[in-house]
Amino acid sequence: MFVSDTSRNLAIGVGAVVVLAVIGTVTNGGEGEVKTTTASADTNIAADIGSGFEETSEAPSTAEVPDVEGELLSTAYGELGDAGFRDVEVVPVDGHAVAINYANWKVVEQTPTGRRDTDTEIRLKVVKTDEAESSFCFDGDC
Repeated sequence: MFVSDTSRNLAIGVGAVVVLAVIGTVTNGGEGEVKTTTASADTNIAADIGSGFEETSEAPSTAEVPDVEGELLSTAYGELGDAGFRDVEVVPVDGHAVAINYANWKVVEQTPTGRRDTDTEIRLKVVKTDEAESSFCFDGDC
């Protein structure tokens, strides 16, 4: 089977983006590791990418869960981390399998809200932004 140089380079580029996205998610840009779970609402498949936090015997602290609905996922994720919430589940609800570049996703729903233990899992339902959908077509659905 003949594969053009352009197709091969495109595949290599996509692979590099995925690897860098996973590395960036796991290390959170060098600010400590954050547990990230990705899931698809359509397939009910979840993948735990890992956690760098150690278990402690201390009681969890409590904090107000920031209201991040309507924000870009990258901003929302940072606000939740700043508030002490490290267990964040990201669920694409627009047919995509996984959210890779958090700057291209918008939070449409979050649970729970209010004052919670900081070890509470925060679930963010997200959709890909219109700008990202129209300009990034590696997933073939634009």
